[in-house]
Amino acid sequence: MKAQIIVNAALKFFPVVLFFTSGFSHIIADETSVLIFSQLGVESWGRFVIGGLELVTGFLMILPGRSLEAAIVGTILSIGMVLVHLTILGTEIDGDNGYRFSLALILLTACLGLMFVHRSEFKGLPRKLAALSWKNIKMP
Repeated sequence: MKAQIIVNAALKFFPVVLFFTSGFSHIIADETSVLIFSQLGVESWGRFVIGGLELVTGFLMILPGRSLEAAIVGTILSIGMVLVHLTILGTEIDGDNGYRFSLALILLTACLGLMFVHRSEFKGLPRKLAALSWKNIKMP
C-alpha cells in the first residue's frame, strides 16, 4: 500500500504542476498560448476552454479520491495535445526545439500511469460519477 501511495504521488507531481502552469498561461493570454491557439483558429474561446479544463484537472488531481477521474480527463487532454502537435502545429513551436511536444508526451505517460495505478477503481466509476457533487467532496 505504501508503494502505491508513493507511485501515486510521483505520478501526480508533474501533471499537477503542468496543468496549473499551462492553464494559467492560457487564461492570462501568454504570448505563446495566443500564438498556438491562433494557429489552431480558436483563439480566445478555445484558449479559455482548454485553460479552464487544465485548471480543473489540476485541482481534481490534488483532491483525495479523485485521482482516477483526473487521470481520465488528463489523458484525454494530453492525447489532444499530442494529436494537435503531430497534425497541425508540428513538434517545434516558436523555436522551442520540441519542448512543448515533449511535455505533452510526458504528461500523457504520467496520466496513463495514474490510470493504471487506479485501475481497480474503474468498477465503481459510474456510481462515483453519479454521486459527484461539491457537497460529497471530503477534504482532509
